[in-house]
Amino acid sequence: LMQFSFSELKDLVFNAGLGMKLPAGSCEDLAFAVASLESLNLHGSNEFLHAIACNNYLIRDFVIKKNEVEVDIGRTLFEGIYAVDLFIAEKVNKIVFHEFDCPMLLVGLGCNYYNANFSVFYSDKIIGSINSGKIFWDNDFKLRNCSVTMTRSDSAITRYPEKKDRLNLSQSTFKKLNKLAAKMLVPESDHSRATGAGAGIIDND
Repeated sequence: LMQFSFSELKDLVFNAGLGMKLPAGSCEDLAFAVASLESLNLHGSNEFLHAIACNNYLIRDFVIKKNEVEVDIGRTLFEGIYAVDLFIAEKVNKIVFHEFDCPMLLVGLGCNYYNANFSVFYSDKIIGSINSGKIFWDNDFKLRNCSVTMTRSDSAITRYPEKKDRLNLSQSTFKKLNKLAAKMLVPESDHSRATGAGAGIIDND
C-alpha cells in the first residue's frame, strides 16, 4: 500500500480529472469527494476510476415536478454533481435514478458543502447518507450501475467512522490515477513553449 496525505490524494485525483478533460470545477468537487471517502477508509478512488470509464450519454436537463426528479441514466461526473447541487440549493426533495454508476460518490460529493443533508436508498434500504459533513456508508453494499433514490433528510444515524490522517492506496490504483494525471502534461516542443507550457524566467519551479 502507498500512503498519502489528504491534500496529496486530492491533488492526484484533481489532476487525473484534468487529464480526462473534465471541467476544473468538477475536478475540484470530485477530488474533495474522493479524498473525503478515502479518509473514512471507503474506496472512493476506485469508484472514481469506474465513473470515468462509464459511457458518455447525452446529458438531459432535469425536469423538476413537485420538487422531485426522475432520471433514466445518471453518471457521477455529470448528473451526480448536478443532483447534489440541486439538493444544496433546496430545489428538490427527491431524485430517482433508474441507473446510477457509483452511488458511493454521491455522499462523497456532499462533503463539498457544510449543509449537505441527504440519504441514498437502494430499494427501501438506506445505503448511505451525509449529515452536515458526517458520512455514513453501508460497507456491505457493493453494487454499481443500479437504481438509487436520493431524499432530503436529517439522518438519525449516530455512529460515523473516524477520519484517518494518512490515506492508503494500492499500487494498482495509484498507477491508474497517475497515468490519467500524466495526460494533462504537454509534450515539450517549440510550439508548446511558445504557447505557455514549461517554466519561464520568473517561475520558481
